This record gives sequence, structure tokens and C-alpha cells, in this order.
Amino acid sequence: MDLYPPQAVLVDALGKTTLKGRLVGDEPGIGKTIEALGIDKLFRRQFKGHRITLIIAPRSVHEKPWADTIVRYCQSRPMIIDRKNRQSFINSIINGEYEYYICHYDAMRLIIGQLRDVQFMHVIADECQEIKNPSAQKTRAVKKLKTLMKTAMSGTPADNKPEDLWSILNWLYPRQFISYKAFKNEFCELVTITDRRGTKHTNTTGLRKLADGVTPDPEVLAKLHRQMAPFYMRRRKKDVLEDLPDKYFSEVRVDLGPEQRRIYDQLRREFIAWIGENRDQPLRVKKTLVISKLTRLQQASLAYLEWSPEGKVRLIDPSTKLDELVRLIEDGEFSLPFVAFSRSKGMIRLTTERLTKAGLHVAEFTGDTDDVDRQPRIDGFQEGRYDVFASTIRSGGVGITLTASSTEVFFDRDWNPTRNLQAEDRCHRLGQKNAVQVIDFFARDTIDAEVRTANIRKWSDIQLILGDK
Repeated sequence: MDLYPPQAVLVDALGKTTLKGRLVGDEPGIGKTIEALGIDKLFRRQFKGHRITLIIAPRSVHEKPWADTIVRYCQSRPMIIDRKNRQSFINSIINGEYEYYICHYDAMRLIIGQLRDVQFMHVIADECQEIKNPSAQKTRAVKKLKTLMKTAMSGTPADNKPEDLWSILNWLYPRQFISYKAFKNEFCELVTITDRRGTKHTNTTGLRKLADGVTPDPEVLAKLHRQMAPFYMRRRKKDVLEDLPDKYFSEVRVDLGPEQRRIYDQLRREFIAWIGENRDQPLRVKKTLVISKLTRLQQASLAYLEWSPEGKVRLIDPSTKLDELVRLIEDGEFSLPFVAFSRSKGMIRLTTERLTKAGLHVAEFTGDTDDVDRQPRIDGFQEGRYDVFASTIRSGGVGITLTASSTEVFFDRDWNPTRNLQAEDRCHRLGQKNAVQVIDFFARDTIDAEVRTANIRKWSDIQLILGDK
């Protein structure tokens, strides 16, 4: 297993430096896993003795690509954490039984107490945006690890908010990026919002974003890039993967059926009334409730909502989006295999039921999928044993490869645009031979279209999302 030329360029640039930390920012699909392991190989020539590498990554990528690539490229067998027996993982690290260990971020906060005295040679943080919140327990746990070298990896390291990037830089170089306040004041500008009427206004709450070139001082962003240049590299797929086919976008518009429309309109009216009752309170106090209500409204655009006596919600038929998808498949207008994404776990469950009844083989992939079933379902789809890979955006949207398909369906989108981009690139990556078609299903007169561009800064922003004039 060899590096492709673009991967070798990055390994040489970031692996042969004497700097302690590095940020691999290549777009999803170029091959950051093998790039990080190429860097790790160089470190192993440099450091003697107790050479342990800890890889922190989402659970969905533990077997592939991480463990599989370590075996094939590094000729070494890694140990993967078992959530049913974390102690054996910890004891093995302390005893130095393996060269490579693979863990996930949520486990770090549970095991860091027993690893604080372990000296690692190298810590690799895959999808390092997971530590963007400096106050999160998992972020604090990662930053307590002792290591000679650090590698952060993400095709989307920041969501245009300063704290996202700062926390990652603070882990890599805590002395250089010691103060979030100083970083914000030096490199960030106040958010400017354009409302539906085209009026621009600066947000009065002081929310900031990374300067994007439209700033009074054009040197601000260039200065940040100069500071990061010695340890940061980012390439786009179109620049280094010349043979990678294009990615195209299309839409399927549907009208909610009468039963779905009744539930949707009822929830919308209740939401608008609730906003009127709470407008005199600071939005930040109610932000969690706002997101919860918007999520419920988004679910109502997917399928009919059924409430249990305990107040739990279940997505059931009818679903006009699923009706249209099945019709397109039966009419031969939709090619197999394809990948179906939704923010809602309930929608993925319903999709699995409907498409299975239609005679298709579906690989379901959500947060409820057992660890032992995750990789077999990915492999099965890649090997042609499934017609559909149906996944939540958060579970299947990072790290995994689904190049057996060149068609992706989004029943709805995540509120975080970074997660959407990551999900799109599960098919559009190294190894894809065909142009990738990304199809969005929109329900007319719902919040579907607003999710892509929503800014929730004020109560009036929420009213605009709801279409309240």
C-alpha cells in the first residue's frame, strides 16, 4: 500500500518538520487517514523505545479506514477500545502491548484519569472539530494527554466561528494560542446579517466569525494564515485529484399530504404563539427549546408524527417524500445503489421499513447500530450486497467510504452546514469513478429550504425561518 503523490507531498511537508503539532486540513476524500499514518511512520524513525500512537476518531471509522489501513500500510495490528471492557484497553496502553490504539472522543472523558501519566509518542485527533468546544469534557480530556507529537485532522476544522478553530489550535500549540479572547479580538469580526429584505446590520450581541476577507483590515486573515503556515496544509479535491468526477446537485419538490400538513401547520402555529410569549426574554435562555421545536417541525416535513401516551414521538406513514422516492425507483428514474441521509433517526428507520417492503436490501446506519454491525454494513454496501445505505447525517456523515454509489439523497439537512458537506463527500472521494449526484427532497411551504441558510441570532430570525410575516 503506497501513498498517492498528493498524499506524499503532505507527509513530507508536515512529517519532516521538527514542530510538535500539525493540522491536516485536506478536503474529505483525499485520504487524510493514510497521510496521518505516513507522518506517524516518519516519527517512528525519529523516536526510539516506547512508541505508542493513540488515534481518537468517531466510532464509525474505527475498523475502516483506521484499523484496516494500519494493518495494510503499517504492518501492525491495532487495539480498538471495547466500550464493554474499557479497562483492558487502558491496561494494554499502560503495559505498552500494541503500537497503535484506537479510541473515540466520548470515551476519552471516561478513561483520561488512568491515562494522564502515560507518555504517548503521537496522538492523532481525527475529525478534530469534535474538540472545538473548549469547555466540553471530551475536549478537556484530549488536552490532558501527554504526547511528543500531535496531529489534528479535519476537512472542516471550523464552522466560521472563532471558538471552533481556536480550541484546535490551542491543543496543538497551547502557548502560542493561549487566549481565546486575544484570538477573537485579533482575527475575528462582528457578524453581519442580511435579512430577507436585503437589509444588512451588524449583530448587536457581539457574536463574531473568522474574518473572511470582507474586513477593514485585509491583512487580518493573511496574518492568521502566516501563523498557521508552518504546521497547516489544506488542498481541495479538484486541485489534487484531477481524475475525480464532478459533483452535481438537484432537487425533488413535494407537497405534504393532508395528514402531514395538518400536523405541520398545528406545530407551526403553536411555535409562533410560543415565540410571542417569550420575546421579552433573551434568546440564549431559550435556545435549547428553540432548537428542539425547530427539530420537531423539521420532522413533521418528513413524515406523520405519532405521539405515545408518554409523550414520545414516532415517525410513521404517510410520508410524501418516501412516496415520491419509491415512485421514482419503480418508474426506473432512480438508479441503484444509492445513499439516503436524514438528520432524523426516525426517518431512517421508516425509510428502511418502506424500502425493504419494496423489495430492496437496506443497510441501516444510525447511533443505535451496534458496534459489531457497523463495519459489516459498510463493507456489504461497498461489495454490492445492499441496494441502499440509509444513515443519519451524524452517524454516517464522517470518515466512511461509500464510493459504491454515485447517488446521494437528503430527505432533510443538518442545521450545521459542515456536517452536510462531510456527508456529501462519503461518495465523492478518492476511488469514485462516476459523477456524484446529490438530490435534496424539499417539502413545499415548510422550513426545509431555510435550514440550509438559517441564522438563529434573534427571535425575528426564527420568525423568518417559520415564514411568519
